Amino acid sequence: MRGQSRWYRYTSGDGNDYRVKVLDYLAEAVGLELNDSLPNLPKTITPRSFWVQATNPNPETGIKSRYKLIVQVSDLPKFGTHTLMEIKGIQVIVTSYRGESRRLAQKPRRKH
Repeated sequence: MRGQSRWYRYTSGDGNDYRVKVLDYLAEAVGLELNDSLPNLPKTITPRSFWVQATNPNPETGIKSRYKLIVQVSDLPKFGTHTLMEIKGIQVIVTSYRGESRRLAQKPRRKH
């Protein structure tokens, strides 16, 4: 599935708002809010997300499609493991969740 990507609001664990680029149909599935006026999400933050997988394989390839969905912390209770939902007419099931993670910014290497 292809679609248009736009900027959406993402609230980090420390309460700061950033923008993340997400495909429209995936953002709609989890209720993200359009917003292109915020700063970009820093590369040191990996947003909280979960994976969903199509319940029926593609009839042409036999492959079950997987999608990664970024989610706001306030919406987490809606998406427990094995929750069924629909994205662009495809029935999907939540297979896993990953919380927000932060890594330390690497110091520039010194030239010897």
